[in-house]
Amino acid sequence: MDIQRFNFPWKLLEILVAVSESHFVSFDLELSGVPVRAYGAQNAGKQTLQQRYSEIKEAAEQYTILQLGLTCVKEDAIAGTYELKPFNIHLSPVLTERLDIDRTFSFHSGAVEFLNSVGFNFQAPMAIGVPYLSRDEAALARARTKERLSRTKDFYEPLVIKPEEVETLALQKRVQKLTREWLKTESSIHEGLYLGPKELSTASPPPEELSRFEKRIVHQIIRSDFEDLVTFPRRGAIQVQRLDKEREEHIKQQKLKESQERIHRQTGFRWIVEAIAGKDFSKIDWQSFIEINDDGHAIPAMFDVKSRFQQCQHRLRGKPRPVVGHNMFLDLVYLYQTFVGQLPDKVEEFAHAVNDLFPLVVDTKYVATHECGDLNPMSSLQQIAEQLDAQEKPVMHSHKDFGKYQDMVAHHEAGYDSLLTAKIAVRLSAKLEAERMPAKDDGEDDEPGGVSVGTNEPPSSRSVVSSAIETFRSKLVVPVAEAVAKVGSRQDHPSRFAHATAFDGLQEEGETSIEASNDPVLNFDDLPDSMTAADNAPQDWHEGRDWAAEQPWTPYRLMPRWSTEFWQEYGNRLRVFGTRESMCVLQAGTKTAAMQNKDGEPIVW
Repeated sequence: MDIQRFNFPWKLLEILVAVSESHFVSFDLELSGVPVRAYGAQNAGKQTLQQRYSEIKEAAEQYTILQLGLTCVKEDAIAGTYELKPFNIHLSPVLTERLDIDRTFSFHSGAVEFLNSVGFNFQAPMAIGVPYLSRDEAALARARTKERLSRTKDFYEPLVIKPEEVETLALQKRVQKLTREWLKTESSIHEGLYLGPKELSTASPPPEELSRFEKRIVHQIIRSDFEDLVTFPRRGAIQVQRLDKEREEHIKQQKLKESQERIHRQTGFRWIVEAIAGKDFSKIDWQSFIEINDDGHAIPAMFDVKSRFQQCQHRLRGKPRPVVGHNMFLDLVYLYQTFVGQLPDKVEEFAHAVNDLFPLVVDTKYVATHECGDLNPMSSLQQIAEQLDAQEKPVMHSHKDFGKYQDMVAHHEAGYDSLLTAKIAVRLSAKLEAERMPAKDDGEDDEPGGVSVGTNEPPSSRSVVSSAIETFRSKLVVPVAEAVAKVGSRQDHPSRFAHATAFDGLQEEGETSIEASNDPVLNFDDLPDSMTAADNAPQDWHEGRDWAAEQPWTPYRLMPRWSTEFWQEYGNRLRVFGTRESMCVLQAGTKTAAMQNKDGEPIVW
């Protein structure tokens, strides 16, 4: 589904509903530029992770997101199916509201050449793109509005007119004379003084409006020479009135309110990001969701928008959705800069900040190349999708209203690529979970909890990691762990997964790799269903029992539960080829907000 500026207000609720019902969401971005090493740059070898991060950070501060793909994946655990809703959204870097802030962005010629080669419409983001405002930009806009409305006369420089500026001096004398005469009249208490071309101009006939320079001079003269008077701009003129503190305070509060409304409108797509992160998005004006037909009447199906909006808040408040992407290290840097604000200088601080925003991130590039060794295998989104295309399970289908990509291929359109990413996440995780379960020795029919390696799926559906896994599978097997991984605690027993390389098999008992330690993953299956009384959510919105947890385990039927050990292995790890570390681990920092499980106990990170 294509989303643009004109249908975004009433499609916003539909997106929020899709996010609130989702098992996870997937992202993809099309950018105006990416980091490129300058010709002849030093340190031609592998970069450190910090060097790569600094390079991408600099690019994200310079370039912008032109198009964003978002696919919401809804799981039916009973039927064993997944319903996909892909959204293709142009983003406008242009600030459309008067907010006292500005934004600078640029294009890289290489990115423009590539996007042009795949038919990208560069006019769309500027003409019909959805607006957005980062958290930092919103805070700056509020601060500047308050500062502007709180200015006193001492803020302004005194008016200085040079002797040779004869016409300006004459204008000053006329303004002073007319103002003093007006102050002597009784009408000055209730009526204002109108200073327009007829009153101030010496030309014959007088112009229709004062020039911008004349208006500015009048404002400055009144502010400088008459402390108890205030000026207001009027069409082509200036109105002078006596200072009324109550009226001035009312006007100030009204302007603050109007500024806040402009900020909320400009926030645009960031409301979706806040919802995915489980943050507050209650400031959205729910009345903007109502679609109006050509006759100026509300469409009947939209009358329940307030109730649906409250239900979305109930489902998402404090319940962030897992975020999936391909090559997520770069995308997360751009997402953070665009929708949150200034990026930290250190990659460790960035990892903490992202983990606080999205507690569980899955990089399908990392999942597909988990045990690739020193050689970087082919791992493009299209290559992985093609290798998994023959895998029929888990069963997936697009919602009936989201059939744009049903019979078409649109590589490098963000919506389509986010759909591919979602499909890869479901299929590849289910495949790896099934393949890594120990094979049965007694030859009996498979039961829930185990599957013979290499069966059930044709060779053509093998992922890019399968060839490496198969080499050592018969020799390197570890038992299945009985305990289920718990959030905040470390596993003291060996991993239940089979080793994929001989080097893994040499690891002594009791050792843990740097990547696998200290990285507890948020238990999304145990997030609270309750909410505070302030939300006023009806009780029948309770999401009920966890049907997925009650289903017997069947290979390829569903992707692994978020609370299982599988995601301790694959979650919150981003593939960063070309660096010495080759990956970035997202871990919670000391400032991570406390979250609670179903028993109301804080989750320990």
